[in-house]
Amino acid sequence: YVCVPCQKKDMKREYYLVTSEALVNNLLFRDKEDFQIAHNYLAICKLNLGITLVAHCLMGNHFHLVVWSEPAMLRRFLTAFKRRYSMWLHRKYGLRNFMSKIKFQVDYLPDSTSTRRAIAYVLTNLQKANVNISPDGYEWCSANCYFNSRRVSGLRNASKIGLNECRRLFRVRNRVNAEFYVDQNGVIDYRSIISGSLVEKIFGSYKSLNYYMGIVKNEADITHYGGARNDSEIYEDLKAKYANQYDVESIQDIPFEEKVGLIKVLKREYGSGPKQIARILGLPLDFVSAY
Repeated sequence: YVCVPCQKKDMKREYYLVTSEALVNNLLFRDKEDFQIAHNYLAICKLNLGITLVAHCLMGNHFHLVVWSEPAMLRRFLTAFKRRYSMWLHRKYGLRNFMSKIKFQVDYLPDSTSTRRAIAYVLTNLQKANVNISPDGYEWCSANCYFNSRRVSGLRNASKIGLNECRRLFRVRNRVNAEFYVDQNGVIDYRSIISGSLVEKIFGSYKSLNYYMGIVKNEADITHYGGARNDSEIYEDLKAKYANQYDVESIQDIPFEEKVGLIKVLKREYGSGPKQIARILGLPLDFVSAY
Protein backbone atom coordinates (compact mmCIF):
# COMPACT_ATOMS: atom_id res chain seq x y z
CA TYR A 1 0.00 0.00 0.00
CA VAL A 2 0.98 3.61 -0.55
CA CYS A 3 1.68 5.55 2.63
CA VAL A 4 -0.98 8.24 2.94
CA PRO A 5 0.01 11.87 2.49
CA CYS A 6 -2.17 13.02 5.38
CA GLN A 7 -1.76 16.61 4.16
CA LYS A 8 -3.85 15.87 1.04
CA LYS A 9 -5.10 19.24 -0.20
CA ASP A 10 -8.48 18.07 -1.44
CA MET A 11 -11.14 17.08 1.06
CA LYS A 12 -12.53 14.22 -0.98
CA ARG A 13 -13.41 11.05 0.88
CA GLU A 14 -11.00 8.21 0.22
CA TYR A 15 -10.37 4.70 1.53
CA TYR A 16 -7.60 4.16 4.10
CA LEU A 17 -6.14 1.22 5.96
CA VAL A 18 -5.29 2.11 9.57
CA THR A 19 -2.93 -0.17 11.50
CA SER A 20 -1.92 0.49 15.08
CA GLU A 21 1.61 -0.27 16.19
CA ALA A 22 1.98 -3.93 17.18
CA LEU A 23 3.26 -3.96 20.74
CA VAL A 24 6.14 -6.33 21.40
CA ASN A 25 6.07 -6.67 25.19
CA ASN A 26 2.66 -5.35 26.17
CA LEU A 27 -1.04 -5.69 25.33
CA LEU A 28 -3.34 -3.00 24.04
CA PHE A 29 -6.42 -5.01 25.06
CA ARG A 30 -5.78 -7.25 28.06
CA ASP A 31 -9.21 -8.71 28.73
CA LYS A 32 -12.73 -8.83 27.33
CA GLU A 33 -13.72 -5.61 29.05
CA ASP A 34 -10.88 -3.76 27.29
CA PHE A 35 -12.00 -5.10 23.91
CA GLN A 36 -15.58 -4.06 24.61
CA ILE A 37 -14.63 -0.55 25.69
CA ALA A 38 -12.35 -0.05 22.67
CA HIS A 39 -14.99 -1.43 20.29
CA ASN A 40 -17.63 0.90 21.71
CA TYR A 41 -15.30 3.90 21.66
CA LEU A 42 -14.56 3.30 17.98
CA ALA A 43 -18.31 3.32 17.36
CA ILE A 44 -18.89 6.51 19.36
CA CYS A 45 -15.97 8.35 17.72
CA LYS A 46 -17.14 7.16 14.31
CA LEU A 47 -20.62 8.58 14.91
CA ASN A 48 -19.42 11.85 16.44
CA LEU A 49 -17.04 12.60 13.57
CA GLY A 50 -18.99 11.23 10.64
CA ILE A 51 -16.44 8.85 9.14
CA THR A 52 -17.50 5.52 7.63
CA LEU A 53 -16.04 2.33 9.10
CA VAL A 54 -15.75 -0.38 6.46
CA ALA A 55 -13.96 -3.18 8.35
CA HIS A 56 -12.21 -3.68 11.65
CA CYS A 57 -10.38 -6.32 13.66
CA LEU A 58 -9.11 -5.88 17.20
CA MET A 59 -6.23 -8.13 18.25
CA GLY A 60 -4.55 -8.29 21.65
CA ASN A 61 -1.58 -6.08 20.81
CA HIS A 62 -2.82 -4.07 17.82
CA PHE A 63 -5.84 -3.38 15.63
CA HIS A 64 -6.76 -2.73 12.00
CA LEU A 65 -9.43 -0.55 10.42
CA VAL A 66 -10.50 0.22 6.89
CA VAL A 67 -12.25 3.59 6.73
CA TRP A 68 -13.82 5.88 4.15
CA SER A 69 -13.09 9.43 5.19
CA GLU A 70 -11.61 12.82 4.46
CA PRO A 71 -7.96 12.95 5.65
CA ALA A 72 -8.53 15.69 8.24
CA MET A 73 -11.57 13.93 9.67
CA LEU A 74 -9.65 10.66 9.90
CA ARG A 75 -6.92 12.36 11.93
CA ARG A 76 -9.56 13.78 14.29
CA PHE A 77 -11.18 10.35 14.62
CA LEU A 78 -7.90 8.65 15.56
CA THR A 79 -7.03 11.43 18.03
CA ALA A 80 -10.46 11.18 19.67
CA PHE A 81 -10.17 7.38 19.99
CA LYS A 82 -6.67 7.67 21.46
CA ARG A 83 -7.88 10.18 24.03
CA ARG A 84 -10.90 8.15 25.12
CA TYR A 85 -9.10 4.83 25.33
CA SER A 86 -6.12 6.37 27.09
CA MET A 87 -8.47 7.65 29.80
CA TRP A 88 -9.87 4.15 30.20
CA LEU A 89 -6.39 2.61 30.58
CA HIS A 90 -5.53 5.26 33.15
CA ARG A 91 -8.68 4.57 35.19
CA LYS A 92 -8.38 0.79 35.04
CA TYR A 93 -4.63 0.17 35.17
CA GLY A 94 -3.15 3.48 36.26
CA LEU A 95 -1.35 3.81 32.92
CA ARG A 96 -0.64 7.45 32.10
CA ASN A 97 -0.24 8.62 28.50
CA PHE A 98 -0.10 5.01 27.29
CA MET A 99 -1.88 5.69 24.00
CA SER A 100 0.23 8.76 23.24
CA LYS A 101 3.12 6.36 22.59
CA ILE A 102 1.12 4.18 20.17
CA LYS A 103 1.79 5.00 16.53
CA PHE A 104 -0.72 4.56 13.73
CA GLN A 105 0.22 3.70 10.18
CA VAL A 106 -2.31 5.11 7.72
CA ASP A 107 -2.16 3.78 4.16
CA TYR A 108 -4.01 5.42 1.30
CA LEU A 109 -5.89 2.93 -0.88
CA PRO A 110 -5.77 4.43 -4.36
CA ASP A 111 -8.00 2.01 -6.28
CA SER A 112 -10.63 -0.70 -5.94
CA THR A 113 -8.10 -3.55 -5.97
CA SER A 114 -6.06 -2.14 -3.08
CA THR A 115 -9.30 -1.45 -1.16
CA ARG A 116 -10.48 -5.04 -1.63
CA ARG A 117 -7.09 -6.39 -0.56
CA ALA A 118 -7.03 -4.16 2.52
CA ILE A 119 -10.49 -5.31 3.63
CA ALA A 120 -9.51 -8.94 3.07
CA TYR A 121 -6.27 -8.35 5.01
CA VAL A 122 -8.19 -7.03 8.01
CA LEU A 123 -10.75 -9.85 7.95
CA THR A 124 -8.10 -12.59 7.70
CA ASN A 125 -5.80 -11.09 10.33
CA LEU A 126 -6.77 -13.73 12.84
CA GLN A 127 -5.78 -16.65 10.59
CA LYS A 128 -2.58 -14.96 9.52
CA ALA A 129 -1.82 -14.71 13.24
CA ASN A 130 -2.22 -18.50 13.51
CA VAL A 131 -5.12 -18.16 15.96
CA ASN A 132 -7.49 -21.05 15.39
CA ILE A 133 -10.75 -19.08 15.15
CA SER A 134 -12.68 -18.35 11.96
CA PRO A 135 -13.14 -14.63 11.16
CA ASP A 136 -16.93 -14.76 11.46
CA GLY A 137 -16.63 -16.54 14.80
CA TYR A 138 -14.38 -13.90 16.38
CA GLU A 139 -16.25 -11.35 18.44
CA TRP A 140 -13.97 -8.42 17.65
CA CYS A 141 -13.85 -8.74 13.86
CA SER A 142 -16.45 -7.39 11.42
CA ALA A 143 -16.32 -10.44 9.10
CA ASN A 144 -19.88 -11.45 9.98
CA CYS A 145 -21.37 -8.18 8.70
CA TYR A 146 -21.25 -8.82 4.96
CA PHE A 147 -23.55 -10.84 2.69
CA ASN A 148 -25.28 -12.07 5.82
CA SER A 149 -28.96 -11.42 6.52
CA ARG A 150 -28.89 -12.92 10.02
CA ARG A 151 -29.65 -10.51 12.83
CA VAL A 152 -28.47 -10.80 16.40
CA SER A 153 -31.45 -11.36 18.69
CA GLY A 154 -32.14 -9.45 21.88
CA LEU A 155 -30.72 -6.10 20.75
CA ARG A 156 -31.84 -2.87 22.43
CA ASN A 157 -31.95 0.50 20.78
CA ALA A 158 -29.60 2.90 22.59
CA SER A 159 -32.42 5.43 22.96
CA LYS A 160 -34.11 2.99 25.37
CA ILE A 161 -31.09 2.86 27.68
CA GLY A 162 -31.14 5.20 30.67
CA LEU A 163 -28.46 7.81 31.27
CA ASN A 164 -26.89 6.01 34.24
CA GLU A 165 -26.66 2.74 32.32
CA CYS A 166 -25.18 4.58 29.31
CA ARG A 167 -22.48 5.99 31.56
CA ARG A 168 -21.74 2.55 33.02
CA LEU A 169 -21.69 0.68 29.72
CA PHE A 170 -20.03 3.21 27.44
CA ARG A 171 -18.09 5.45 29.84
CA VAL A 172 -19.67 8.57 28.33
CA ARG A 173 -21.44 11.49 30.01
CA ASN A 174 -24.41 11.71 27.68
CA ARG A 175 -26.84 9.27 26.09
CA VAL A 176 -25.64 7.25 23.12
CA ASN A 177 -27.23 8.05 19.77
CA ALA A 178 -30.37 6.14 18.76
CA GLU A 179 -28.52 4.97 15.65
CA PHE A 180 -26.89 2.29 17.79
CA TYR A 181 -28.23 -1.09 18.84
CA VAL A 182 -26.67 -2.80 21.84
CA ASP A 183 -26.50 -6.48 22.83
CA GLN A 184 -27.19 -7.87 26.29
CA ASN A 185 -23.55 -7.40 27.31
CA GLY A 186 -23.47 -3.73 26.38
CA VAL A 187 -21.52 -4.22 23.15
CA ILE A 188 -22.64 -1.95 20.31
CA ASP A 189 -23.79 -4.19 17.46
CA TYR A 190 -21.51 -4.31 14.42
CA ARG A 191 -24.33 -3.47 12.06
CA SER A 192 -24.60 -0.13 13.85
CA ILE A 193 -20.90 0.51 13.24
CA ILE A 194 -19.81 -1.08 9.97
CA SER A 195 -21.14 -0.14 6.54
CA GLY A 196 -21.81 -3.66 5.33
CA SER A 197 -23.70 -2.42 2.26
CA LEU A 198 -20.65 -0.45 1.14
CA VAL A 199 -18.43 -3.54 1.35
CA GLU A 200 -21.03 -5.58 -0.53
CA LYS A 201 -20.97 -2.93 -3.26
CA ILE A 202 -17.14 -2.97 -3.35
CA PHE A 203 -16.95 -6.75 -3.81
CA GLY A 204 -20.22 -7.42 -5.60
CA SER A 205 -20.63 -10.92 -4.20
CA TYR A 206 -19.59 -13.13 -1.30
CA LYS A 207 -17.65 -15.25 -3.79
CA SER A 208 -15.48 -12.24 -4.66
CA LEU A 209 -14.93 -11.38 -0.98
CA ASN A 210 -13.98 -14.98 -0.22
CA TYR A 211 -11.64 -15.03 -3.22
CA TYR A 212 -9.69 -12.00 -1.95
CA MET A 213 -9.61 -13.36 1.59
CA GLY A 214 -8.09 -16.60 0.24
CA ILE A 215 -5.41 -14.71 -1.67
CA VAL A 216 -4.41 -12.49 1.25
CA LYS A 217 -4.53 -15.28 3.84
CA ASN A 218 -1.97 -17.30 1.90
CA GLU A 219 0.50 -14.45 1.57
CA ALA A 220 3.38 -13.81 3.98
CA ASP A 221 2.38 -14.43 7.58
CA ILE A 222 2.30 -11.68 10.16
CA THR A 223 5.36 -12.18 12.35
CA HIS A 224 4.36 -10.08 15.35
CA TYR A 225 1.62 -12.42 16.52
CA GLY A 226 1.33 -16.16 17.04
CA GLY A 227 0.11 -18.84 19.41
CA ALA A 228 -2.69 -21.38 19.37
CA ARG A 229 -4.91 -19.10 21.48
CA ASN A 230 -5.24 -15.35 21.38
CA ASP A 231 -3.49 -13.13 23.91
CA SER A 232 -6.51 -11.91 25.85
CA GLU A 233 -7.84 -15.44 26.35
CA ILE A 234 -4.56 -16.56 27.91
CA TYR A 235 -4.21 -13.31 29.87
CA GLU A 236 -7.63 -13.79 31.48
CA ASP A 237 -6.80 -17.42 32.32
CA LEU A 238 -3.58 -16.37 34.03
CA LYS A 239 -5.32 -13.52 35.84
CA ALA A 240 -7.94 -15.91 37.24
CA LYS A 241 -5.23 -18.31 38.42
CA TYR A 242 -2.52 -15.99 39.72
CA ALA A 243 -3.83 -12.45 40.42
CA ASN A 244 -5.06 -13.31 43.91
CA GLN A 245 -2.00 -15.44 44.64
CA TYR A 246 0.30 -12.49 44.00
CA ASP A 247 -2.18 -9.84 45.21
CA VAL A 248 -2.12 -7.87 41.95
CA GLU A 249 -4.79 -6.42 39.66
CA SER A 250 -2.83 -7.10 36.47
CA ILE A 251 -0.61 -9.97 35.33
CA GLN A 252 1.93 -7.39 34.27
CA ASP A 253 2.24 -6.26 37.92
CA ILE A 254 3.45 -9.69 39.09
CA PRO A 255 7.04 -9.43 40.43
CA PHE A 256 9.72 -10.13 37.83
CA GLU A 257 11.04 -13.25 39.59
CA GLU A 258 7.57 -14.81 39.54
CA LYS A 259 7.00 -13.88 35.90
CA VAL A 260 10.07 -15.89 34.98
CA GLY A 261 8.37 -18.98 36.39
CA LEU A 262 5.27 -18.24 34.30
CA ILE A 263 7.32 -18.44 31.09
CA LYS A 264 7.42 -22.22 31.47
CA VAL A 265 3.69 -22.30 32.23
CA LEU A 266 2.89 -20.39 29.02
CA LYS A 267 5.13 -22.66 26.94
CA ARG A 268 3.88 -25.90 28.47
CA GLU A 269 0.16 -25.25 29.00
CA TYR A 270 -0.64 -22.82 26.18
CA GLY A 271 1.98 -23.56 23.54
CA SER A 272 2.90 -19.87 23.48
CA GLY A 273 5.95 -18.68 21.57
CA PRO A 274 8.41 -16.01 22.80
CA LYS A 275 6.56 -13.08 21.21
CA GLN A 276 3.23 -13.98 22.75
CA ILE A 277 4.85 -14.58 26.15
CA ALA A 278 6.62 -11.21 26.00
CA ARG A 279 3.34 -9.40 25.30
CA ILE A 280 1.31 -11.18 27.97
CA LEU A 281 3.88 -10.92 30.77
CA GLY A 282 5.34 -7.56 29.77
CA LEU A 283 8.88 -8.95 29.50
CA PRO A 284 11.60 -8.01 27.00
CA LEU A 285 11.43 -10.25 23.94
CA ASP A 286 15.20 -10.85 23.99
CA PHE A 287 14.98 -12.12 27.56
CA VAL A 288 12.08 -14.49 26.82
CA SER A 289 13.75 -15.78 23.64
CA ALA A 290 16.96 -16.57 25.50
CA TYR A 291 15.23 -18.20 28.49
